[in-house]
Order: sequence, then C-alpha cells, then structure tokens
Amino acid sequence: MRRKVIKQGNNTLTITLPRKWTVERGIKAGDELEIKEETSTLIINSNAQGIPKSKKIHLDSGEEYYVQQVLRNLYNSDIEELELTYDEPTALKYLQKYVITFLGWELLEQDESHCKIKNYAVYDDKDFFEINKKIIINISSLSELIYKGLKENKDIRLDSLLSMNHNIYRFGNYCRKIMKRKQILSGNQSRAYSHILTDFLIISSLYIELAEYLSKNDLKRAAKTTINLFEEVIMIYKLLQKILTQRNKKDIVLLDNSGKKLQAKCILEMSKAKCHDTIIQHYLCIIAMMITFQGGRMMVLLEGI
Repeated sequence: MRRKVIKQGNNTLTITLPRKWTVERGIKAGDELEIKEETSTLIINSNAQGIPKSKKIHLDSGEEYYVQQVLRNLYNSDIEELELTYDEPTALKYLQKYVITFLGWELLEQDESHCKIKNYAVYDDKDFFEINKKIIINISSLSELIYKGLKENKDIRLDSLLSMNHNIYRFGNYCRKIMKRKQILSGNQSRAYSHILTDFLIISSLYIELAEYLSKNDLKRAAKTTINLFEEVIMIYKLLQKILTQRNKKDIVLLDNSGKKLQAKCILEMSKAKCHDTIIQHYLCIIAMMITFQGGRMMVLLEGI
C-alpha cells in the first residue's frame, strides 16, 4: 500500500491513514497512536491492537441513577478494562444490577470498596443489523403479550416481560457502542438512528409501566374501545417494522397520517373513558406518538441526508 506525503505548514509532512484500518480499530480524531521507528521503517500501532484502554474511577455516590449513568457513559467509551472504587456500600449493589445490562461486560473482581470490569465483546457490522432486528421483534412481542392479557382478561407474566425489556436494553446499549466504534452510518444518519433507538427503548419502558399498572390492578376488564386502540397501536408499530425492513419511503407518509389520527382518537376516547381505561389509553397515546415520530427520522436513514 502506498500513501502520498502531504506538506502542511513550513516543515511538517503528513500521510493519511487507510479508512478501513481506522474504522476496524475504532480510531477517531484526537486518539493517540504508538509509532515505533526501526531504521527506514515506521510501525504504527493502535491502542485497540495493543494494550487495552483502561481507567480507574472513584464513584462519588452510591445512588442508583448516578451509578447507572456512569456505567452507561463508560460503556459507550473506548475503555476495555475498568476499575471502580466507592465508599458507599449501595454502589456495589447497583453495579451488580446494571453491569449485566451491558452486553460483553463482566465483573471480574468485587468487594465492599472496589470492583473490576472487563469488556469481552467482539464488534462486527453484521451484529449491528441483526441485533437491531431483535430489538424491533422483542418490542413487538412485548406489546402483543400485554394486549393478549388485556383482551382475554388474563394475568400478565410480568417476570417474562421484564426479562424481555432487560434484553432490549442490553441490545440497545450494544448497538450504540458498535455504531460509535465502527462508524457504520454517516453523521446525519447516525444522529437519526440514535434518536430512533432511544425512542424504541422508551417505548419498551412504557409497555413495562403499563404492564406493571395492569398487574397491580388485577387486570380489571378494559372497555372495547381501549382494546381497539391497542390493536391500532400494534398495527402502526408493524408498519414501522415494515419500513425498517423493506425500506419503502411511501409507507413513511402512511405512518405519519395513521399515527396522527390514532393520537387524536386516543385523546377523544380519554375524554369519555372511566379512570381505569383512561390510564391505559394515556399510555397507548404516548406510545403511538413515539412511533409516529420515527417517520422523519426514517426518511433521513433511507435518503442518507
């Protein structure tokens, strides 16, 4: 492989790095590379190929939200080996709870004052698209299980739904990490997809909140209008699935029109419904809105603008 030497300023000579090599190793502007000189040869070594990036951090709080957000930010970084220290004993409890939500991370050591985490994940472009499909399918299954329980007035297996939501979040965090390391999408596409992924995770959480409400209230029978609204929410989500898989831009207009009509219908029904049905319809309205929002973002993804 030959590269052209470029003059910058008065005395500086530079060469560019092959894009494929930088993408495979997750190298971006600002990163440092090891350069070794051997007679007439220069050897360039990336951190990803050499010593794994490691970091030692002290957790200032043992609060659940704080621990969760610190872990999330560290997972999305290039750090492969992590040592955390803490003073509050609750920190370990939440570390144990949330480390398993990050695909590839393992707790190697843990005690009352410190723990070590290592990333064993191997990143592949094919994984990104396959795991995206799993997120979409899991959310669809989540909604249909809740719908079936509500329609048939049967108990919802909340433990199964929580497990599905757990996997959806693991897959979502993993996709974010792959997207950052591999630069699979362009700048605007990456931002659009990031918003879509975030909203998918919110939709999953909303379904869980709805399931928890239904479980606590012994699944009182819902009105037929509520069941019908739930069916329509499932249908517009299936339309979003179709757009993602078949990439038909005409369906984006259909999604927008159908979603807005459904939101208006939900608001109208909420004004007439009893308390129990109003709560369910409120969740359905928000989910319908979140699904509809994806139309414009899908256009960015499909058009590459």
